[in-house]
Amino acid sequence: SAREAWQALDMVLRMGVFGLVISEGAPPPSVALRLERFARRSNAAWVVLVRRTGVVPGAALRVQFEWKAPAVEAAGRYRIAVRAVRNGITRSAEFSCDVAFPYRLCDDPGLPDRRARAGCRV
Repeated sequence: SAREAWQALDMVLRMGVFGLVISEGAPPPSVALRLERFARRSNAAWVVLVRRTGVVPGAALRVQFEWKAPAVEAAGRYRIAVRAVRNGITRSAEFSCDVAFPYRLCDDPGLPDRRARAGCRV
């Protein structure tokens, strides 16, 4: 449950053995303030991943990433827009990068797949 997840995060931050703690989803404001206090005491960076834009209680910094589709002539090369907001000050940057997929996710695995698939000839 969500309550158990926040309790587990509470214990991890109290232990103070991790320099970086990442959680998915923003906790309620009262819980967020307590977790932020534990993160500061243990000198840890607590990162909250959320799908929606908005304000996360107790956030010192908000970072948004936006993937921009590659142009036809530059297939596999993406533009990424990064926007950081802290204390009302916004900084933005864009950069390009090549996206390389791991071997298992490639279109051409290099080895034939010998498993039978429904509706396919082997």
